[in-house]
Amino acid sequence: MEQLPPEMMLLAQGVTAVLWAIIVFALSFVWFRPEHRGGKPWLTHLGALIFGFLFGGFIGLVMVPLGQAVTEGRIEMYSTDYLKWYLPALVVLILMLRTDVTVRLPLLGAPIRAYRSALLRRQIAQAQKRLAKMEGMGAGRGQQD
Repeated sequence: MEQLPPEMMLLAQGVTAVLWAIIVFALSFVWFRPEHRGGKPWLTHLGALIFGFLFGGFIGLVMVPLGQAVTEGRIEMYSTDYLKWYLPALVVLILMLRTDVTVRLPLLGAPIRAYRSALLRRQIAQAQKRLAKMEGMGAGRGQQD
């Protein structure tokens, strides 16, 4: 298999990051109802765009080259090259995305905080609906608490 030139690979990685950002941004209009968004809807959508770009950057700049390198046989999965370069990047990016580090960033913190709180409100609303449905199913069978 022929390897792409570095310029084309960088372009493909950038396109991957931008596509993820656009997908998450578009889904924020579908997922979040007005009761999920806090005060300013544009802040929630901007946070979705930023979070999507960060997640897309993780996919495009870390996972795509890693997958290509492993499948082409340039590095083995448990070689020292893998452990030395990709594992620290994976750990840092995963911790950055999963913890509140991104919320504490000076200019990007408020939109990301709005997006994550809207996402949490949506998950709570879905869990309450499922719980009510399950309670309704159990009430008809004579179950007691």
